[in-house]
Amino acid sequence: MVILLVCFGLILCMDLVAIMAKMAFGGPNEADLIRVCLTVVLLFFVWLGQRWAVAVLVTLLVVTALFAIFMSLTQAKPVVGAMGVVFIGTAVCLLIPPVQSFLQDQRARRTRKDDVDDDAEG
Repeated sequence: MVILLVCFGLILCMDLVAIMAKMAFGGPNEADLIRVCLTVVLLFFVWLGQRWAVAVLVTLLVVTALFAIFMSLTQAKPVVGAMGVVFIGTAVCLLIPPVQSFLQDQRARRTRKDDVDDDAEG
C-alpha cells in the first residue's frame, strides 16, 4: 500500500511540476487542469484494483517516459529526462508483486462487499 501511495504521489508531483513550468511561460490552460482531473480519476480506479486502470496507467507512464527521455536527448534538457526516468520507475513499481498483491486484495474486498450487498437485498 505504501509503495502505491508513493507512486501516486510521484505522479501527482510530476503533474504539478509540469503545471508550474507552464505557469512560468504563460500559465496552464484548461487542458492541463482536465488532464490532472483525469489522472486523479485514473488513480482512484487503480486504487480500487481495476486491472484496466493499471494497464492504462502503466502504458501512459511508459509512453510519456520514452517521449521525455527522447526529448531530453535531442534538446539537451536533463530535467525532462529525469522526469522520464521517474515515470519509468513508477511504471515498474506498479507491476511489482507487493503492489499487485495489494490490488488483488482490493478487488477481492470489493467483490466480497458486492456479494454481501446482494445477499442483503435478496
